[in-house]
Amino acid sequence: MIKDLTDAKIFKCPRCGKPISFEGNPYRPFCSKKCKMMDLAAWFREEYQISSPMEPEDELFELEVPKD
Repeated sequence: MIKDLTDAKIFKCPRCGKPISFEGNPYRPFCSKKCKMMDLAAWFREEYQISSPMEPEDELFELEVPKD
């Protein structure tokens, strides 16, 4: 988060990095409709993924350390 001289909160658009204010912005957290639609298109192209839960065989197992 960046603060300007008037102490209004300014954020960076997650798509293009342009500094924006959330106040009065109908496309927040994006700066414009274009950035919002570009981000949505990236989801449709599967450029972003939400990780799936690990399967039991994928889990890391703790190594047993011998006690002295």
